[in-house]
Amino acid sequence: MGLRELGQNVSRVMERIKKGESLVVTEHGTPIARLEPYKARSRLDDMIADGDAIPSEISIEEFLATHVPIESDIRLSDVLREMRDEERW
Repeated sequence: MGLRELGQNVSRVMERIKKGESLVVTEHGTPIARLEPYKARSRLDDMIADGDAIPSEISIEEFLATHVPIESDIRLSDVLREMRDEERW
């Protein structure tokens, strides 16, 4: 859809978008934007889209089934205390 046509028919175009249609807006025949229905995303989806997170290749169920926790005598509270002590210096 041309930019001029979009400007002259904004209300009609928005009705089409609301119904699920996606449109590419062009200027002198060159695509400049895509209009599509808004889809709410989770914070994780936003982070993935922004490149701040990488999606997992397996589900949490698969991960838990294949990765057995390692037993250890180390307490997490001790590790956290050490990390905090390191930050002070």
